[in-house]
Amino acid sequence: MSHNLNKPEGKKRPAPRSAFRKGQSGNPSGRPKVPEDVRLAFREMTPLAVRVLREIAENPLGDAGVRVRAAETILNRAWGTPVQMTDVRGELSVTRGFWVFAEKGRESE
Repeated sequence: MSHNLNKPEGKKRPAPRSAFRKGQSGNPSGRPKVPEDVRLAFREMTPLAVRVLREIAENPLGDAGVRVRAAETILNRAWGTPVQMTDVRGELSVTRGFWVFAEKGRESE
């Protein structure tokens, strides 16, 4: 995205007339529900889906990436998605309404 460097600071474009009012949801009805009969039909296919994933994961002649993905899918459905630990070192500060991350040197590396 290109930025106009000649644009004066602090001037904002007015909100369009169709903009939502403060506190008003852009999707008040929420995500549409899956029809009950469709949901039940797919749930009935769960044993088949698990069998297919297992066959893919156990196939020694299959693509390794596909086998790993099948195994991950089985594990994630059985045990949940693992928590991903993130190591973040630095300071957070607010600059003009935006959070800014200032990375500090990594002494421990």
